[in-house]
Amino acid sequence: MKYLIFTITCVLISSDLVFASKCKKSEDAKVDTCAQRLFLFGDRTSVGFPETEEGLANYCSLARETEKCIKDYSRRCLAAFPRQVTNLLVFGIANQQKKYCKKGGSAIVQHGKCGNSDLEKGHKCMDTYIDHLYGIQESEDANKKIPYVCCSFYKFKRCVVANLRRQKSTCNRESINFYAGLIHGIAADVLELICAEYKENSTQCSETLKTLPTRKPDTTKSKSILPPFTAIMESL
Repeated sequence: MKYLIFTITCVLISSDLVFASKCKKSEDAKVDTCAQRLFLFGDRTSVGFPETEEGLANYCSLARETEKCIKDYSRRCLAAFPRQVTNLLVFGIANQQKKYCKKGGSAIVQHGKCGNSDLEKGHKCMDTYIDHLYGIQESEDANKKIPYVCCSFYKFKRCVVANLRRQKSTCNRESINFYAGLIHGIAADVLELICAEYKENSTQCSETLKTLPTRKPDTTKSKSILPPFTAIMESL
């Protein structure tokens, strides 16, 4: 398994990647919105996590629509390798949501109230994460980009979990563990493939985060993590 992880990481770093979209900018903007909706954190247009069975049905319907949006865009607009990277990143989110859209998806309803507690702070965690991805994209040190990507994701996760821990009236330990697992599951495939030496709470990440870059004020910011992430892969 370590050899496989190393091999794929080398491919990501050494390949001559071309991430230019073959579609119009309006379609690029549309898929950015779709990716934003999949994550929920950072999407201020959503009603948040479902707290009722009716809310779950709406949540699942939107998840299916957004997944289709991204699949269609990926198939029509991206070349083979960027399509694979996009699928790896975004479909992990969709697959995580599918678990709760099957019969018996009451777990996310059970913990919905906790997830919606002071959701604006969760959105700000995502805002910060996207800013870091743009900073990583603009970094001139290619050797640090993958460590930065890995460790900045763990920072985002800690930000969300720390906020939920402060919501003592609505979030118990079970709910907090649920969301920690949900966020980890979203990026599990990517983390497994490219973050072999940079684990959560590792010394390596502690050192890496000391120099984590952020977005320059004059850089236009996307709605989701998708544009800066694919740009980072292109720049390696």
